[in-house]
This record gives sequence, structure tokens and C-alpha cells, in this order.
Amino acid sequence: MKFGAACRAILAGYRRALKQGGVPFVLDERFLALRALAQGEDRSPARFWKKLTAVLSGPAVEPPPAVREALIAALPVPDLQPWFRFRGQVGLGSLGRPRYLALAEWAGGWLAREAKASAPPATAWAAGRSGAASFAAAAVRRAIRCPDPFYRVDPGWVVRRLGPRCSRIELDHLARARDLDRVLRAMGAETANVHLGTPDVAAAIRADLARRPDGWLEGLARELFERVERDWNRWRKVYRRGGKK
Repeated sequence: MKFGAACRAILAGYRRALKQGGVPFVLDERFLALRALAQGEDRSPARFWKKLTAVLSGPAVEPPPAVREALIAALPVPDLQPWFRFRGQVGLGSLGRPRYLALAEWAGGWLAREAKASAPPATAWAAGRSGAASFAAAAVRRAIRCPDPFYRVDPGWVVRRLGPRCSRIELDHLARARDLDRVLRAMGAETANVHLGTPDVAAAIRADLARRPDGWLEGLARELFERVERDWNRWRKVYRRGGKK
């Protein structure tokens, strides 16, 4: 799918959800096509757990006390003895931020919980303010969605469950254009679900969208991509000058 078509799909999903007043994504009841993608063969439990439990061959770690307490509190029963591992810097959204994993066997199967360091709001970084708290907890609590009981935001950390049916769908794994279009529209709709968590904001958003010219999202997305790429190239040069590989 071309860049412009992807932007149009995201915006179409956003507009539709905004018009409907928000659409919680309950796959089993209302979004069967997305459910089929979420339960495809490449997301089989056997494959997922084989890959995730491979970390057990690596060294054990002892998480910071607050992280250990949060991970244990997220387990279904208090007397489990999980293995703790450091997940490094997986995920494009968390580069440079530590992640800790708790793995345990329970009732004949595996379960996993992850704690990852949270980042302060980008607005605080842009304004040069330090020590600003993340708004993730408030955004998740107010968004129009079926809440995940295993997702929790603690000071400085986000704790969540990991499993074959609750991990992200990789866009580059989607072979059919219509499947990619469907997921992108859902991404746009979920963005609207979060924005609608702010009371009485829908009319103002619709008015703003009506004033924007065709192609505005594609133009801004390309500009953002170019800026991020320039920042990354500058960082890489500085990193290499420091003697790092």
C-alpha cells in the first residue's frame, strides 16, 4: 500500500469513529475480520511461547524493587515464583527504555507480564520541562474501549500482560491489501476513541477536520518522517564519534 493510501485509510477510520461517537473494539462480537487477523497461524500460541520463553536461556536479572513488586502484583495468584529477565530495548516505541519480563508456569501453561519504563509527555520535552508525569493512565481510563484489566500505569512504569492473542499485529505480516486497509482504519478509529475521552471535544475536532485541505495528513506524516530520520542520523553520528559501534 502506498503512503498516501495508508494515510487516507487511517483518516477514514478516524472520521467514521468520530461520527459514531467512538467504537470499542470487541473483536469476538463486532469485528470478526480483525479477529481472524489477530488469531492467524503466525500468532499461534506454540510459536509465541517458544519465542518468548527463549529468553530463559539467558541470565536471570533482579528488577528494581518497585518493578518486581508491580510484576508480582500483576500475576493471577500471589505464590507464583516467576523467572525475571531483561528484555532490552525491543519495540520501536521504547528504544532506549528498559523492559523487564516475568515468566511463570501456572495451571499447565505459560503466562507473562512485562514492565516497561514510561516516558514523560512529548509536550513537556518540547517545553524544556523535566519531571512531568505521563498522561497515559488518564488517557487509557477515559478512552472509549473495553479496558484491559491487566494493563496498569504505575509511576515511571507501564505493566501489561503478554500473550499470543494480546500482542500487536505486525503490518508487514499482512499479505493482502484489504487486510492492511482494515487494520489501518482500525488504528484511525482507535485514535478517535482516545481523543473522545476528552469531554465535549467531538464538535471541535470535526470543525477542524472540515477546514483542512485534501492530503494534509500525508503531508504532515511525510514531514514528521523526514524530521525523525534527520534526528536519528544526527544521533548516530554523535554515537559513533563516542567510540560506540
